[in-house]
Amino acid sequence: PVIAISAKTGQGLDKVRDAIRALFDLGAIERDPSAILTNVRHAQAVADALVHVRHALDAAEGGLPLDLVSVDVLSAARSLGEVTGQSVSDEVVDRIFHQFCVGK
Repeated sequence: PVIAISAKTGQGLDKVRDAIRALFDLGAIERDPSAILTNVRHAQAVADALVHVRHALDAAEGGLPLDLVSVDVLSAARSLGEVTGQSVSDEVVDRIFHQFCVGK
């Protein structure tokens, strides 16, 4: 969407904020008490993601620039990616090759 804003007066900034929020509106998140993490590495990755999300919220609420806030948001996404398989740390790859007979 095109949103007219004024850097001088700040007019339209509320519309920009609302548009950004709408992009990330995921609705209510329901907890499933039957869902558990059985892998220690996954549990640690989720705990790390939570720490990064809290840091991002603190930074945003503290008025830090969004590029600084995004550092923690990306770190949280990477941590969750280790659970979903969308990202894998070098440590995990090294552990796989160390513990398993791969490609022999």
